[in-house]
Amino acid sequence: MYLANIYRWMLHYQRCKARFKLLVRMFHTSLDVEQYYGDKGVNKWNSEYWEKDIKEHDVLVITPQILLDALWKAFLSLELVSLMIIDECHHATGNHPYTEIIKNNKPKIFGMTALPIVSKGALSNNDCEDQISELENVMDCMMETYVPTAKESCRFFDPTRFCSSGLKAMIEASWLKMDASLSTLQGSIQASYTDMDDKFKALHKRSSNDHAKILHCLDDLGLICAYEV
Repeated sequence: MYLANIYRWMLHYQRCKARFKLLVRMFHTSLDVEQYYGDKGVNKWNSEYWEKDIKEHDVLVITPQILLDALWKAFLSLELVSLMIIDECHHATGNHPYTEIIKNNKPKIFGMTALPIVSKGALSNNDCEDQISELENVMDCMMETYVPTAKESCRFFDPTRFCSSGLKAMIEASWLKMDASLSTLQGSIQASYTDMDDKFKALHKRSSNDHAKILHCLDDLGLICAYEV
């Protein structure tokens, strides 16, 4: 049950403003949610602005650097936090703002990440274990993995066939007509240009391959793919 004056904070590893705002809209609850990032000018707020704003909202979605700056200036205190949710928590290493925020204070933390390691620094299983151990130590937490159980259902369908023998016959007739025209053209200019044989052979091969691809698409992929070919 929600208690007045108990705040939930969510630290979001901001990649873009659009994603940040999307995250805020995902809170489909009766709680009052507000977002805090640099473009809003919150880095210029004083203690009075912060005190007034956090009293008006239940959930604060905030970038780590904004929160860290407010803590350093004593505008905010982690004693206000009942639960801190950290997005992309695997960044809590080294001198990242995540690390600076929680290294001296241990509020209740729920960290979320799809990959609990910094992949560019993991060269072996031991490296992965070391990074996970470091993350657990920094956040004073235990790593847990959630894997939903999928309910598999197999359905089999007969392959669809494009039934248009008339269209295939027209394509076949067009290709034969074009091939005959190429042969006639080759014979008419062969006496004048002795180096044309290789070019006509390449042209015959290309037209034959295109014809085969079109028929394959009609049989196996459909009319649209045949049109694209």
